[in-house]
Amino acid sequence: MTVVYFDDDSLARIGIARQPLLEAEIAFSHQLIDTRVDPQFAAWHFVARGRLRGSTSVLPAILQGGRVADVIDTVGRIIRGVGFDTLRGGVLPGEADRRPWSRLRASREQQIKAALHSYHQAAIAPYWRQFLAGFNFERSRLVRVAEQGGPERLLADLGPGLRWYRPVLSLLDSVAATLHLRGRRVLILPSLFCQSGALLGETDDDHVKIIYPMSSISRSIALSGLAARGSCPLPELLGRTRAAILCGLTRADNTTGVAARWGITPATASRHLAILRAAGLIHSWRRANEMQHAISPMGHALVMSTTGAVDITSEKSA
Repeated sequence: MTVVYFDDDSLARIGIARQPLLEAEIAFSHQLIDTRVDPQFAAWHFVARGRLRGSTSVLPAILQGGRVADVIDTVGRIIRGVGFDTLRGGVLPGEADRRPWSRLRASREQQIKAALHSYHQAAIAPYWRQFLAGFNFERSRLVRVAEQGGPERLLADLGPGLRWYRPVLSLLDSVAATLHLRGRRVLILPSLFCQSGALLGETDDDHVKIIYPMSSISRSIALSGLAARGSCPLPELLGRTRAAILCGLTRADNTTGVAARWGITPATASRHLAILRAAGLIHSWRRANEMQHAISPMGHALVMSTTGAVDITSEKSA
């Protein structure tokens, strides 16, 4: 278990990452390639393994074993090396190479770089746009939590792999470590493939990254591009009636109008709208004697990240 001690200055300096950390997604996803995975990853797992066809044979020594922070750091250093600019869109400055891989013979280094590039092209790159949709949805959720409850509510909402009990955040991983932040800045980083949690940058003077597994609904969005063609995961996430209501609220409507449109009672419509509102997917406000409802930016991101039409005519209210 990794234990992180927060002080008031660090609590006031918590930020939320604006984009995924590529090297972390590569490292965490590679841990899943040769294992039985959660059903949520089954489609990605099947397609990625088919694309790879053994091309990761030289990677296990680099991407498995040791502290996860060291593994991610190693991947980042390889990415920043010659020939890997395309993975990040440019070379990032870094310290002199210190990891074991840098002491390998040049031919071995090139073999590892080629294998990592092949892995990225097979398991990450084809789905990166959809992965970003899930990440952006999760980030919107975190921003909403922080705005409503402050930094402590944000830390308490990072999922079962991390536990907040002031002033301590515990990461339930296999590493035994203790870190006192002492005013350092903290960056919260949602991850698609992370399974428990990770701490990066413990030795950085002013910057610590806390990686955590994004929520199930955000993962579903990130992986929805691998669903069967023509399918829409939105009804499975929300229930058919709520999914239909959400898709129909691109223009504001009142409770009576929602009920009439979908053939349900006003009381049932009100209940579904309350659930969507509590999830941050719609906004509601009063106009005269009626409640008006419209989709929120978070709800719009969810709808835009899924495909297919929603039809509730064949099913009862969820």
